[in-house]
Amino acid sequence: VALAEVQGAPAGLAALDALPPEAASFQPALAARAHLLATLGRPGAAALALDAALAVTPEGPQRRYLLARRAALRIS
Repeated sequence: VALAEVQGAPAGLAALDALPPEAASFQPALAARAHLLATLGRPGAAALALDAALAVTPEGPQRRYLLARRAALRIS
């Protein structure tokens, strides 16, 4: 996300895409992907990324935050 703040969301997504395959289920990477996709105006893709993040997030504050982000997406 820091890279995306400096170089833009596409650069941030490219950096996430370059992570090793094991990172595919790493919750912070999934949540970051969702944030960047939402920033790019891609709510459907952001929702899918949030769903993946939620699938590996146990109950607690992080899950509630992700659920709120998911509910706030405007998907047409």
